[in-house]
Amino acid sequence: PDLAEVRANIAQAADMNLPYSLADADPRLRQLAGSVARFSPDGRALAEQNYTARAMGQADRAIDGIDSYLAPVTNIEQRGGEIRQAAQAASRPLYDDAFTRAAPVDEELAGLLNSDAGRAALAKARVIASNEGRDPNAMGFNLNDQGEVVIQEAPSFETLDLVKRGLDAHLNDFRNPITGQLDLAGNPLAGSVEGLRQRLVGKLDKLNPAYGEARAAYASQIARKNALDTGGDLARQAVPQRQFDAALAGMNDMTMPEVQRGYATAMADKVSQQRLANNPYSGVYGSPLQQGKVATLFPEGSDQFNRLYNLENEMAATRNEVLGGSQTQPRNIADQMFQ
Repeated sequence: PDLAEVRANIAQAADMNLPYSLADADPRLRQLAGSVARFSPDGRALAEQNYTARAMGQADRAIDGIDSYLAPVTNIEQRGGEIRQAAQAASRPLYDDAFTRAAPVDEELAGLLNSDAGRAALAKARVIASNEGRDPNAMGFNLNDQGEVVIQEAPSFETLDLVKRGLDAHLNDFRNPITGQLDLAGNPLAGSVEGLRQRLVGKLDKLNPAYGEARAAYASQIARKNALDTGGDLARQAVPQRQFDAALAGMNDMTMPEVQRGYATAMADKVSQQRLANNPYSGVYGSPLQQGKVATLFPEGSDQFNRLYNLENEMAATRNEVLGGSQTQPRNIADQMFQ
């Protein structure tokens, strides 16, 4: 039975293309290899030649394992840009249609814009328009005698969309950096701004159904980029289990693969940063909490990655047994052989 387990370990390591040795496959073989290295200078030289180079490649093998068994290690900035472009391509025709329609004069809409949060959103909207290379005055964002931003003429739907984005910008300060959800508990002022934003959006959708369709088309695509960023945050930070679970609860079949990409890439980045450490897995998979998160997020590949982790630990233990510890006995033996 012991030999069957030895053969199984070697076969699994071969399937994973690991530089596994016979000494790694059983603790007793590991001890015998240590004895060879201590009593034979030639044996120690062979061990140094193989095990030192093997240890230096552990981080690279870990990154390959993340990419192979969990999710593709990805250029996050490039993929995020591609998703944003896809969202813009899907929604632009609908926005163009919505923006060609005149915005009717409406007392409820005017009241929303004249609220305190509405006026603050007007100021942010003017800045957004200017930063995007558009003429704020031509879009209806004028300044009164007190230097406050006002809309003096009937606004277009493009102008009203910028006001909505101004409210979004105000509320971004209250989003949980991990889950991306608004955290308004204990902040009635921020809650009132969110209430105003919802009323404004509901009113615009009612006045112009094409505007609601455009927002939905954009949101369904950009949710993938948000999921990609969320996955990276979940792996980079010490996230409590409750926040981890809350972040995954809002995902679906379209966004979950992006969470996996973000998480796997952040794992690979952290491994690369500590590649000279004794165990590059320690920062991403060393604790039961980390292992549980990986098992939850990657149900199809976590078993293989866990097997890789265990095999690498056996390989590291062999190097420590063979090349670690006191050098007194090997030196005495070498001296005796020299004599």
